[in-house]
Amino acid sequence: LRKDFLKIINLGRKKGIKIALNPSKYQLAAPGIKEALRKVDILILNQEEASFLTGVPFQKENEIFKKIDEWVKGICIMTKGEKGVAVSDGKILYKAPSLKTKVLDETGAGDAFGSGFAAEYIKNGKIISAIQFAIANASANLKKIGAKEGLLENGEKRQKVKVQKEKL
Repeated sequence: LRKDFLKIINLGRKKGIKIALNPSKYQLAAPGIKEALRKVDILILNQEEASFLTGVPFQKENEIFKKIDEWVKGICIMTKGEKGVAVSDGKILYKAPSLKTKVLDETGAGDAFGSGFAAEYIKNGKIISAIQFAIANASANLKKIGAKEGLLENGEKRQKVKVQKEKL
C-alpha cells in the first residue's frame, strides 16, 4: 500500500496533474513521505495528523505550519473539528471558525471539507472563498446522516465564515 501510494503521487506529478492529498496516519509514516509531500499542491491534515507528521504538539500551529511549509510548496490545511481550520500558503496563515451546527452524523465531514476546498480553489484560485465553501460544505454534511448527504450544489446559497489572516 505504501509503495503504491507514493507511486501514484509520483505518476501524477510526472503527468502534470495537480495533487490534493488527505493522507492517513499510516500513509504519513511511509518511508519517503516528506519527499512525496514536495510534489503535493494541497495537503489536508487534521490536528492529530499534522502533529504526528511534524512531531510538534498540535496547539503550536505556527510551528507546525513552518515545518510543513518546508516540505509542501503548495497549500497546507489543518482541520480542527469544531474549532475550525487553519490554512497556510507558506506566507500567510488563514484561520476560520467552524459554523455552529447541530450535528447528526460526523461521517464524511472531513472529506466534505477537503473536496469542497479543492473544488472551490480549482474553480477560482482564492484561498478565502475555498475555506468558506469547504466549511459550509462540511457543515451541511454534518446536518445529515451519511457521508455523502447534505453536500452543497454549485451556486447553492450558504452561510460564510469570517477568515482571519496573519503573516507566518
